[in-house]
Amino acid sequence: MQQTKQKFVQYLALYQIEPTDDNEEVSYKVLDCAYDLFCALDALSKNHNAMRAKILNILQPKEKDK
Repeated sequence: MQQTKQKFVQYLALYQIEPTDDNEEVSYKVLDCAYDLFCALDALSKNHNAMRAKILNILQPKEKDK
C-alpha cells in the first residue's frame, strides 16, 4: 500500500502545483490531472473488456468455431 501511495504522489508531482499558483491555476492543473486519470481508466476498462471477451471466446468457443 505504501508503494502505491508513493507512486501516486510521484504522479501528482508531474502537475507541479506550486504554493505561488493562484486558485485558477491550481484548478486547471487538478482538472488536467483528473482528465488524464479518467482517460487512463477508460483505456484500461476498454482493454479489460476486450481481453475478457477474447478469453471467454477461447474458453467457450461458439458452435461454428468447433
